[in-house]
Amino acid sequence: MHKLWEMLVIALLSVICKGEDYEDMEIFGVEREKWLKEELGLELANGIPSGDTFRRLFERMNPKEFRSCLDESIGYVRSPREVVNIDGKAKKGSGIYTELRSVVSVRLWERTKSHWGKSKVKRNVEKSRKYRSS
Repeated sequence: MHKLWEMLVIALLSVICKGEDYEDMEIFGVEREKWLKEELGLELANGIPSGDTFRRLFERMNPKEFRSCLDESIGYVRSPREVVNIDGKAKKGSGIYTELRSVVSVRLWERTKSHWGKSKVKRNVEKSRKYRSS
């Protein structure tokens, strides 16, 4: 017997990582079992569910109810036409004389009513160590 919430976590993470079917969910879980246990705290007492187990779970779910529960648990409901574009760029050669590899600029554009808003995120030294470009 597998815990429902553990199966849903594996399924959602698999889909976020471009998983396409129930077998991909199983493969995702098997390949990342140690991470799922150590970092996310999943027990996985009976191991990773098989692709058939994921299939049976989703065959019995009402998609509209699942979407409603997911939206409620996340606490955010996106309007159907809302779009947020994210663009990031590393400045060439900016890390040559510093301990950082490069300076990164991140821009977010959000469409609101009839205009586009732009916000530039500036990094400080503390955060820059966390987000280094390769």
